[in-house]
Amino acid sequence: MKTPIWIVATMLTAMLAGCGPAGKTAGKTTTGTRTYNTEWQTIPPKRVLINVGDLENAAVTWTEERIRDNSIVQQGVNFDGTGRIYVEHLVGSHSLYNAGVTERHNNLSKLLPRLDRSLPRYNVRAADPEKGRIRKYGSRGGWVGPAMERGTGNDCIVGRVAFLSRTAKNSRTDERYDTVVSIRDCSGKRTVEEVKEFLTNVRIVSRA
Repeated sequence: MKTPIWIVATMLTAMLAGCGPAGKTAGKTTTGTRTYNTEWQTIPPKRVLINVGDLENAAVTWTEERIRDNSIVQQGVNFDGTGRIYVEHLVGSHSLYNAGVTERHNNLSKLLPRLDRSLPRYNVRAADPEKGRIRKYGSRGGWVGPAMERGTGNDCIVGRVAFLSRTAKNSRTDERYDTVVSIRDCSGKRTVEEVKEFLTNVRIVSRA
């Protein structure tokens, strides 16, 4: 995933409410609402939204961030030379992915084909999808498993999980998510189970 998985809300709102500040590009949503998107910028590791330290022995080499459509925080973390974590987090108490995104992460038959397309460099192998399933009813869904890097033949681990970072649970939110974390790890330092444990427990620790 090439875009391939951390900011105070009031500061973010004020920063994006201006009229086209430097470093941002203007656009419009399908409903005509004006939006601003920032370019990727290096950020200090302490601004990363998730605790990368939960991925055992990960040596972080690069962290970056951009804002999409005023309220979507996207962050990238490079680790162990070739590893990559990408995080997408929707800002705002009522910002949630639509039901289709939720369904794709809860339903492996819909998630895996998209995972393969979003990672064109990797041949995702899912010999035992149930073993790779990440599923906590009402909180998160996703998958992790082995893959081969096309061109090099390197053995890798790839996966993706979506979850609701807020504690609010009701009929409107407990089956919809606001955060997606993706990972690719070709270091050979971790097993599928170790990466699965990371994705199963990953959480927002620095509120955007």
